[in-house]
Amino acid sequence: FLGSPDGWYLGVTASYADDPVVVALDDGSEQDLLQVQLGTRVSGGYTVLGKVRFDVEAPLYPYVQLLDSSSRAIGDLRISATVPIYAHGPSGTGVALTPHVTAPTGTPGLYVSDDGFTGSLTGVVGGSVLGLGWAANLGLEYAPQGAVGDVAQGWNVNGGAGLHYRFNDLALAGAEVDAIGTLTGGLGPYNVTKAGVVALSETLHHDLAEAASGVGVSVL
Repeated sequence: FLGSPDGWYLGVTASYADDPVVVALDDGSEQDLLQVQLGTRVSGGYTVLGKVRFDVEAPLYPYVQLLDSSSRAIGDLRISATVPIYAHGPSGTGVALTPHVTAPTGTPGLYVSDDGFTGSLTGVVGGSVLGLGWAANLGLEYAPQGAVGDVAQGWNVNGGAGLHYRFNDLALAGAEVDAIGTLTGGLGPYNVTKAGVVALSETLHHDLAEAASGVGVSVL
């Protein structure tokens, strides 16, 4: 989970989303609240004494297209940690906890920021089998209550699972499936998949709260 003791990393990822926030109107038609979202994420981390890794992530959005305007934006700054609680043993399995805090530094009104501080605690388990690495996570995130239309949204429950193959010390390839459920009030149940908000990437599961939607809203 941590990498080399006292090791560090820097990274940049890019994503593109087409019509990520769509509202279903009462007459059966649809309205694209957010039409295009082009994003980048600058991230870095440092492992302290081989015991815990601290990470910082800054989302940047060079282009955001709404119904009647376009703009550049910045997202919410995210600070997190990875704390192993069971190291990889003979079975190749390890367990870790990953708490995080997100500060509301993002541009308001562009579906890239929450209305306040958020925080979460996620449990992660991973290992390897038949030459493939695997990982799964399940977490609970607090988010300040927000609204899309008549629906109030709050806490999130998120989870995911993935497989990867490591070619060498510098390259690996894999795929993952992620989902999130948001506790809502107003019109009824709500669910959404993260792949509809931005392209799949290693940091994808951090984003969905920024563009969560409620009953009558589809995230495609």
